[in-house]
Amino acid sequence: MGDRCGTAHGNRYDPTGPVFISYRQSDGTEHAKRLDRFLRAGGLVPWRDLVDLPPGETARRVHEAFEEGIAAAVLIVTPEIQQSQFVPAEELPELLKLEQEPHDFSLLVLNTIPKQDETASNDGRSQGDGVDAGQPSTDDAPADHLLGGCGRSKKPIDVSAPDRLLNTTGQPLEKLKQYGLGECRQLYRDLLHRRLGHLMRPAERYLPIGLPTGVVAAISSALGWLFGDQGIGDGEITIQTQTRPIPDAHTRRSGTTRLGREHDLAIRLRQDPTTGIPAAEDYRHLKETLPIMVDALYAHGVSGVTLTGGGHFSLGWALGTALPITRQGGLRVIDLQGNEWTDASRSDDQKTFHAVAGSFAEHTPQDPSLQEADRLHRVAVLIRNQNGQNQQPFDELKATCDESFEIVIEGSGDHFYPSNEGARLAKEIANELRKRGAGRELHIAWSAAVSLAPLVARRTNTLNCVLYELTQNPLVARQRYQKVLRVAAGMPHGPIIEVFDKVTPTQ
Repeated sequence: MGDRCGTAHGNRYDPTGPVFISYRQSDGTEHAKRLDRFLRAGGLVPWRDLVDLPPGETARRVHEAFEEGIAAAVLIVTPEIQQSQFVPAEELPELLKLEQEPHDFSLLVLNTIPKQDETASNDGRSQGDGVDAGQPSTDDAPADHLLGGCGRSKKPIDVSAPDRLLNTTGQPLEKLKQYGLGECRQLYRDLLHRRLGHLMRPAERYLPIGLPTGVVAAISSALGWLFGDQGIGDGEITIQTQTRPIPDAHTRRSGTTRLGREHDLAIRLRQDPTTGIPAAEDYRHLKETLPIMVDALYAHGVSGVTLTGGGHFSLGWALGTALPITRQGGLRVIDLQGNEWTDASRSDDQKTFHAVAGSFAEHTPQDPSLQEADRLHRVAVLIRNQNGQNQQPFDELKATCDESFEIVIEGSGDHFYPSNEGARLAKEIANELRKRGAGRELHIAWSAAVSLAPLVARRTNTLNCVLYELTQNPLVARQRYQKVLRVAAGMPHGPIIEVFDKVTPTQ
């Protein structure tokens, strides 16, 4: 392609755009993949090429990304980036130009080069200083292993390496904020606060891209004087969720293609191809990013959250638990048909459906390790619609627990209950769970409207819940409930306390 990405083609900063990931294919691809998935689990949209393309095609795609606008960029510095011709010629000049312009664009560096003297880094800090120090991972395995390179290692980095390897003039990269592989949480936090900081300024949110900074500042100041600081718009934020995206070679962005005005954040969890449920790695990324996201929402004055999109119930349950009714304001869920589910009682609730809890059934766990006296009392719960379904997966789950019961959403006629009854149904389900689950370990399987899950979960802040998803593998004849998450509100680093590894289904 004739034009370089650094030539003048207009303003390429878009505060609602994606996070551009720049890296060397040969030894940076795995780091880029992990960062991509980490950011997507935290609601941010990354941009990176998913396949190794001929130089001309890659240049065209990168040029298109810059033309459409990006909000920030992360330069991944690996040893072999010094052999790259593309990054220093096509990407870095444009990114440095954007960084130097008078707007909120952020160019951050993910530095994989360790410092030779491991006592301190060049900027006088030990790796991890100010990055959640004193907050060890709550998982049994090392955090670096679990997060695939986005853990909490405190190895110092060589902050002079990026300029040296890319042969820059004036050491511009050393002046930027740099992160080691153990600081992905801090990198994500900084990007998220930039994103929410933009959303805090309603004037900028709806102005055309490319207006001079002074004009935007003047409009923001005038509106602030007239109406005061209203936080994120009117205090509301919309989060789109999805757990079924599988990008292919033709996908230019590894998530949604663009954050539109209809949502502010977009959480994406990739499916495990053998189970059809979110991959354990993505659940772990969600475990790390969700508490950061919730703290950021509170810090920026968010009073109401709307969830849109779809996905597995465990994601909705985790979000609901993270936004308990005792702390967060209103929560709305817009399902795929456009119906609105809320946690506030509605005057048009006809009370045609009710959540009916069955009686307890006692069991003796078949696994001897589950018969220990000092473990928590395990109670299996199936929350389902009234229509008939295959009970075998739940029967197998019950065999691992001491007791079980079902909560059935019953009504006359059609089993599809209207969304205007959702708030009351959520309260009825949560009341039964609290009544029967206090001091116990609830093992929850879900076969009801996914939109109900977050509304129920935000009322279960005193409960210890283990969530199960039904496997969907077309190559395996028998479905099973697979344990995926332990969720409990009010716990350090929660609400996701534990992520369970995949157990491969058998025939």
